[in-house]
Amino acid sequence: MATASGPRDATARAAGYAASAGSAGLGDYHRDEVAACMRCGLRPGCRAPVPGEGDAGAALMLVGEAPGYREEREGRPFRGAGGDLLDELLAGIGLDRGSVFLTNALKCRPPGNRDAHPAELRGCEPHLYRQVALVRPRVVCAMGNVATKLLTGRPEGVARARGHARPAVIAGVPVTLLPVFHPAAALHAPALQAALREDFARIPELLARAGHRPAPGPVPPPEAPPVAPAAATPAPVPPPRPAAEQLGLF
Repeated sequence: MATASGPRDATARAAGYAASAGSAGLGDYHRDEVAACMRCGLRPGCRAPVPGEGDAGAALMLVGEAPGYREEREGRPFRGAGGDLLDELLAGIGLDRGSVFLTNALKCRPPGNRDAHPAELRGCEPHLYRQVALVRPRVVCAMGNVATKLLTGRPEGVARARGHARPAVIAGVPVTLLPVFHPAAALHAPALQAALREDFARIPELLARAGHRPAPGPVPPPEAPPVAPAAATPAPVPPPRPAAEQLGLF
């Protein structure tokens, strides 16, 4: 479980974070609040937090567990082979990193890339909920067990929850929540990768249902009106066939 106090308490906390979001922009929040945060206990051993990246008003937000070694070095989420797969999945539905918002439940890398501890998630969750309140996405993909349990407030992991889109209110924002396998996990299991591709293929429909439409492309030039063919001498009408020959139509 992401928290020990249960889904109702988690929902109440998320509502509180939404109420305190204020008018600061996402970039200001990352600089002023995330960069110096010490709540989860990971910051002293972390090179630098990785808040997230992408469109600050994105309709789609993707949430993973925590930064890894490469993410910490580059200061960007979802890098390496798992990030390459994510880029491929996004391109397959007409999106890219610049048109979505990418983040993790933890903003600092746990030592040795170990699993996140419940107390660490509890300490860092205000940042995730504040990001949701500021970005106001329409669809949120919870990628992997940690993000799925945290955002659903339920103990079921992603293996049971994946692919089941559900309405949710996160930090006061009504969204469609879609749990999916994490791209890094899918790299090691072809069956998971097939399921991940199947779930990503549903995202455009979920965005459309939530009221998001892709930007219109260039308007094509008007087609020229059809040219009427030159008048021709009508062909002679053949005489009617005998009734016996029409039996082949039935």
